[in-house]
Amino acid sequence: METDGRDEITRTVVHTPRGDLTEVFRLVWISEYDVEATPVDYLIKSEDDLGLLIEFMPHACKIDASSIGAAKLVLRDKGITAPWVQGAFNFATYYYRSLEHVVTDALINPDFYPRMMEFLLERNIRVCAQCIDAGADVLSYAANTASGKMVGEAFFREYVLPYEKRLIDSIQSQGAHVLYHNCGYASKLFGVYRELGMSAYESLTPPPYGDTILEEAVRQMRPETVLSGGLDQIDFLKTARPDEVRAKVKSILETVRERGGFILAASDYLSEQTPYENLMALAEAGREYGDL
Repeated sequence: METDGRDEITRTVVHTPRGDLTEVFRLVWISEYDVEATPVDYLIKSEDDLGLLIEFMPHACKIDASSIGAAKLVLRDKGITAPWVQGAFNFATYYYRSLEHVVTDALINPDFYPRMMEFLLERNIRVCAQCIDAGADVLSYAANTASGKMVGEAFFREYVLPYEKRLIDSIQSQGAHVLYHNCGYASKLFGVYRELGMSAYESLTPPPYGDTILEEAVRQMRPETVLSGGLDQIDFLKTARPDEVRAKVKSILETVRERGGFILAASDYLSEQTPYENLMALAEAGREYGDL
């Protein structure tokens, strides 16, 4: 491991009887409380690397889910547990192979891509099952790498949907719910999202950090799917006046009122240095206008 202040770079080498696998993982603090952590050199660089994983990676895929059970004990009937998991496409592109290579694989390597995706999907199904067994009520399902800025509906339908659908069905057949997360560009995928059958969808990110128009999401998404988000936390919540926050909350709730099935929330996690007064305005306006 190499360190530079709080930043870290970790190099890992896995030795197998038929060759080595290597990964470089970088953790960079982008502010006092916010960190980016991602591989910069992925385990799967070639078809041979995938073969090594398939042959030698332990089948059990055991994870430590004890924190989920601990949270469940603390919450009891006062809340829900909703730990993060990676969706089927995210699981491949975050942990094992770079996004640009996976997209290219789908288009030009019709044998390698499904082989990789099937192998990783089965592992991910086992990961999610352990989270559910530990007490997760909802799985916050990261699906942002196959965003509408990277792929179109036709690509998503052919190369992403089959794997996402199987994972979502597996999770929800075990009694947990899927909160499907795309925190950026999503509008041109709403049509195909209807086919996934997730319990809930977030984050309804408005421009400029996404392309979601709330009225369009309300019109296109399945009425059975709960919608969550819609409020820009990067700029608006940090710079607006409390009265502007109240007005925005009222507008959002009026837009979704006839539809129902909506959770008022930011379009991702709250940013640092968000004024306390704005958070209070958000909460108070939500209670006030949510009862109209």
